Amino acid sequence: MAKPCRTPGCTRPAYNTRSRCNTCRRRIRTYGDPHHPGRFTIDHTEVEIAVQRRTFPEGLTEAERILVGRRLAHTELSIRQIAALAGVSTRTAARWSATRHLTA
Repeated sequence: MAKPCRTPGCTRPAYNTRSRCNTCRRRIRTYGDPHHPGRFTIDHTEVEIAVQRRTFPEGLTEAERILVGRRLAHTELSIRQIAALAGVSTRTAARWSATRHLTA
């Protein structure tokens, strides 16, 4: 009998000798592990400073970069200007401005 997946809330069996099912493995590989705090932590002070200075300083987490991009998109900066500041494509900056799951 296969052991269950170790992802909290998942009831599927783990894949072969691994500890997670294929669905959870693919989700973590694509989006990162939501149970790992490093990727999704937000320091609102750093976000405020970055928005005021209109920069993307080193050391921002992915969630903070998205939040800064989203907040800058609601100012007078265009998507192209935000993409140039952040060093990402215009498509990524457009996705950031459309993101609704992070608080402003």
